[in-house]
Amino acid sequence: MTPVAGLLLAIVCGAAARGQAPDTSIRLSLGFGVDTARSPEREIFARYQHYLTHRLDTIRPDPDWSLAEQRQWPLFDLLSGYIYQGFANFTVVHLAPAEGLDSTYLIRTLISAVDDSTRAVRPLALYRVYAVRDGERWVLANALPRMTRAWRHDKIDSVTFVFPPTRAFDRARATSGARFVDSLAHAFALPVPQIGYYFTDDLIETLRALGLEFFPLGADTVGGRSNTADRLVFVGSSSRGEDYRHELAHVVLQPLIERGSTTGLVMEGLMTWTGGSAGLEFRELLPGLATYVAAHPDLTLRGILDAPPPRMGTLDVGYDGFAVLCDMIYRAGGIAALREWVQAGREPDQVLGAAARLLGVPTEQLDASWRRRLSQSAPPAARGSAPHPWAASPAQGPEAEIYRTWLRYLESLHGQYAQGAWKPSPYWLAAEQRRWHVYALPMAYLPDSAEPEVLRIEPVSDSVYQVVTRFDEDSATRP
Repeated sequence: MTPVAGLLLAIVCGAAARGQAPDTSIRLSLGFGVDTARSPEREIFARYQHYLTHRLDTIRPDPDWSLAEQRQWPLFDLLSGYIYQGFANFTVVHLAPAEGLDSTYLIRTLISAVDDSTRAVRPLALYRVYAVRDGERWVLANALPRMTRAWRHDKIDSVTFVFPPTRAFDRARATSGARFVDSLAHAFALPVPQIGYYFTDDLIETLRALGLEFFPLGADTVGGRSNTADRLVFVGSSSRGEDYRHELAHVVLQPLIERGSTTGLVMEGLMTWTGGSAGLEFRELLPGLATYVAAHPDLTLRGILDAPPPRMGTLDVGYDGFAVLCDMIYRAGGIAALREWVQAGREPDQVLGAAARLLGVPTEQLDASWRRRLSQSAPPAARGSAPHPWAASPAQGPEAEIYRTWLRYLESLHGQYAQGAWKPSPYWLAAEQRRWHVYALPMAYLPDSAEPEVLRIEPVSDSVYQVVTRFDEDSATRP
């Protein structure tokens, strides 16, 4: 889930469209005990006040911010997508020398709204920025490099992983995430971006490193955020911290949606199809979505576009539902068709009309095709048979691990079985890949539209299991 990415894009586009008139909507005040009567606190507060009221200026470089950070990050105020949301009351609650940092001051600010009738205060955020010396003057700087100066940095291919020194690093999982970035970029013929990837076990902790000491996240603090303009990813997860692919996909595929002609659910559907969501892979999301759709016969794609149902646990009907459309369009026309759909426009008629055209079905039959595709993903219990215990997302044991590895392998092929039968894969036995050029022998004979269903996983010896999988033609895209 990445609500921040859309905000960041809007701010980048909006800043260039405005003039240099001061933003008088922000009211900056001092909290109790904050003294700016003396130097350098007086100059620092004046600099901060000038920045807040002139942050939409088109002057570059911005005279109020660290020039080094402006060179490093195009959207240099890394908190902009979180804190500038129309709230007017900004109160500096702390301004003092930063502990352990020379010639550096810490500024903590509370953002809030006050109810006109009850006078109740509703806080949005408590955040920190820093003031640092730049020659003879003070300028503002981000919390991120200062809060993470003692964190470990480990670069694998195009991804630099940054994490607390007390946090264990799963190199195999991180390598898988870095390879995902490379393969996704090449699949869409896009440049491979250099990504800064910050992660902890809890998203609250990760966002604190970014400078957010308080920000409303709700009860679920596992997940991620991405800053596509600066190619940064922020993740909080104890199980998938090094390989949270949804946010990686946002950064890799950002060039596809930069023109502003992509509606939000198409964008999130594409990220979910390629990178999963809520810590689950695309295929793992389908049974829950299929069950929900079967229980709501009046649900339509237009209805989802107009009013997406709220997220329930790992189920996001909007994200997951449009990920299924991505999968159908890809199977019908490949990457070229997906690229065309992403640029189809933002209006529901444009989105759904283009999807129907690319799938070769009348628009009025699009919902039925979508439901047919989902019916193939319904849990076994919904189809009248006993569910496999190893297929449940929290299942443990060798069968569950083998099942998930097999699905990851199939997903990595992107439906191109014959072409993928010879490509190097981290999921297949390395000795067989060295021995045979086309090492995945059965895959070479499968049509790309085949849909897999794992029937059973059973041991044949102490260290060998066999996976029996049935592949059917996809009736949703090939009637």
